[in-house]
Amino acid sequence: MKRMLTTHMATYLRGFLYLGCLIFLGAAVLCLVGLKGEDKLIGLGFLPFFSLGVTSIVGYGSVSIDNERLISRCWLGSYNIKWNEIEKVWIDGSRLNLILEGQGKRVAIAGPAAWAGPDKSAMIMLMNRKLAEGGIAPELNGLKALLISNRAAKV
Repeated sequence: MKRMLTTHMATYLRGFLYLGCLIFLGAAVLCLVGLKGEDKLIGLGFLPFFSLGVTSIVGYGSVSIDNERLISRCWLGSYNIKWNEIEKVWIDGSRLNLILEGQGKRVAIAGPAAWAGPDKSAMIMLMNRKLAEGGIAPELNGLKALLISNRAAKV
């Protein structure tokens, strides 16, 4: 395969993340400003959800793959891992988050259910083939796939 296959996060998911961030931030601000005394602490309960949304927005972007490697490009930078470096793969139950790890590197990307674009099907087939060639089966672990971030794979 000569060219990189590329996909990006589906527009409706990105819009959902933006809307969710606004709702949770608004709820937190309204609680902190509008409530009195200890009731203001209720507003702090919305902040983790806001933070999770912001992390998803800045941490997920386009994903490109070829026979050699996977590259994730997002607002935080570009991250690269070669197929022969991958030792473990985690995915959540909804297939929205995917973590590829090995040889001290970790790349967190939006999972196949979040992908959009003309290369989506070809990317899923190529990724499945490359992982099968390496004898790697994705491990279902929603919490890990949701909370783990990139490490030592920045290009």
